[in-house]
Amino acid sequence: MTNMNERARLQNWLEYVLGLIRRVDDLYRQEASLKSRYDNQYQRYLKTWGAGMYFLWTLILTLMFSAFVILVVFTTIILPAMGARDRDGGLFSEGIPGAGLFLLPLPVALIGAGIILFVLNSRVRTINEVRGATNARMQNEITVRIAPELVPINRGFAEVRQALRQNVVGHFPVEYLYEDALSFCIFAVANFRANSITEAIGLYENELHRQRTESYADSQLQEQRRAARVARINGIINGMGHATSAIRTEDAATRSAMNANIAASRQSADQR
Repeated sequence: MTNMNERARLQNWLEYVLGLIRRVDDLYRQEASLKSRYDNQYQRYLKTWGAGMYFLWTLILTLMFSAFVILVVFTTIILPAMGARDRDGGLFSEGIPGAGLFLLPLPVALIGAGIILFVLNSRVRTINEVRGATNARMQNEITVRIAPELVPINRGFAEVRQALRQNVVGHFPVEYLYEDALSFCIFAVANFRANSITEAIGLYENELHRQRTESYADSQLQEQRRAARVARINGIINGMGHATSAIRTEDAATRSAMNANIAASRQSADQR
């Protein structure tokens, strides 16, 4: 009976911790929803032109220069040569330039396309600098505007921070403070597979190892997402700026995970 009571208390405590983590996620969603209402007031940044535009301009300039060379050769060399042949009876091919002249437009076009691309990208960077300054001012205005609505959200973060520090830190590993790990631990305790947090974490690690073995690329993506969630909870526990640093960390981790996933998939395809 004692073991049953301890198991029930452990399960209830894990569910309490899971509730705190879910509240963190809900607070972040509220904050993101509040800020997203003003997204249309920011000016979008322009993208710099890349290789595709370079080759397009190279093709256009090559065709233009080739047409110009052909026109010049035809009007200044071929037509006079044809007239001279009619008068003197000479060979028509005597006045025709070599093939090297007709290859000249390509290197000229390559240089010209590079210059055009440099000018275009310089203009894009200038525009983006102006828009960046405008967006910074707009962000400050929006921050002041939404400050009253952020008060209850920030109060919620403070309450969760206090609860985590008082009731969770030191009793449960911080690196496993995310929903997947806690849900697994609750399931393991409820189904008599684990009698303690240590046993539940051990089972969860075994499950993670199995998933990594079966699908390396997908497990890398999940690992990056777990790291982002843990970093966010750490930020709350340590009292860091949750509104900026944690979200940026999660965005960066997600982008990194996506790149790792793509690279791993390509590597797997090459091996096959």
